[in-house]
Amino acid sequence: MATPVVTVASGGLPVIDVTATTPKLGAPVTEAIAGRGIAVTKVASWGTPVTFSTVADYSPPAGAGSTTTMDSAGGEIAMSNGGLTATRTAITLETGARSTVARSTGKYYFEFTRGISTGTSDSVGIVIVGQPYSSVLTGANCSVIFTNYGPGWIYTNGSSPVRILGAAVVGDVISVAVDLTAHKIWFRKNGGNWNDNATYNPATDVGSFPVASGNFVPVMGFDDNSAQIGNTVTVNFGASAFAYAVPSGFGNW
Repeated sequence: MATPVVTVASGGLPVIDVTATTPKLGAPVTEAIAGRGIAVTKVASWGTPVTFSTVADYSPPAGAGSTTTMDSAGGEIAMSNGGLTATRTAITLETGARSTVARSTGKYYFEFTRGISTGTSDSVGIVIVGQPYSSVLTGANCSVIFTNYGPGWIYTNGSSPVRILGAAVVGDVISVAVDLTAHKIWFRKNGGNWNDNATYNPATDVGSFPVASGNFVPVMGFDDNSAQIGNTVTVNFGASAFAYAVPSGFGNW
């Protein structure tokens, strides 16, 4: 969820009170950009006082750095690249990797890059916490998903495919822009049209697909196909520069 932001009286970078929604004397604060920076403490009658006033709910700007990673709780997955690249290591089940951070509100942008790829279907998108990886691969019981099965279907809320982006190949980048507060999502491939339509744009809130209410995580899904051993997918939550422009108003996961 978004965090209340406060600013120093003389200007400069905003800071976040990390212990209380309403700032309190002596509570430590950190730099607002991705929650980083040197901790400082509010003072009463000594040193240089810092005056706080709540200004807004804050989402870190995209590309400003991110500590979010993926886990391999699905099994038969090896994580590398600081927890951002998932590699399929064995075949006995449908599996995958999920973000270590779940969210239910806010506007976020992130990118998946397809690495080594064989077999039928690797999938990327978002899913409600607790859903099985089989849901990721079929679109069933999954709020929004992009799958590389067939021509590259987009599924929303367990529906039949609603749009085709074209099957992804090695090196393709799938961008995701999601507004969890308004329950909307957009996908594109290699910086192309959002949701496969030149008039659609998350920055102008046009042409979205629906997202259910719930607690979501970005996800990678791998089918139980023996040809998929060694398949890789990498996610970028903003720890490094994004491949494509971030729509205005969307921040890092």
